[in-house]
Amino acid sequence: MHTIDELFQPGKEIIDAWAKAFHVLADIFINREEQIYQTNEERIGGWRGLRHYIVAKKIPRSETITSFQ
Repeated sequence: MHTIDELFQPGKEIIDAWAKAFHVLADIFINREEQIYQTNEERIGGWRGLRHYIVAKKIPRSETITSFQ
């Protein structure tokens, strides 16, 4: 919002409207992300949060890519 105000100086009413729209859009994305987490958590083998793994093998695929098993 600061950058929009600094570059365009649209006035407080416009900045407030942009801020409100931004928060509505952010809430939509946050709620959708939560739905995705819940769906994945409820699947067989699903989980939420961190999970410990043991790397048994590293397979170089190229100079910059490695597969882990």
